[in-house]
Amino acid sequence: MQQRHLDNEVSHDQITRFLKNSEFTSKDIFYVVIANNLKFKYVLMDIWFASTENSEYIANKNKEFIVAII
Repeated sequence: MQQRHLDNEVSHDQITRFLKNSEFTSKDIFYVVIANNLKFKYVLMDIWFASTENSEYIANKNKEFIVAII
């Protein structure tokens, strides 16, 4: 039996379609990802997520963040 390799990469188009058809906002998904028990230290975010609320949320989860501020 041949094993199939599952590609874990998700394209930008797939994410866009998911968000357009979802009851969840990108901010909802952002919070779920941060709250998950995944092992990571840093959150890299773009200007869309650069807010005091998001930064405090990340810091309260004992994570570090890198964000571009214009």
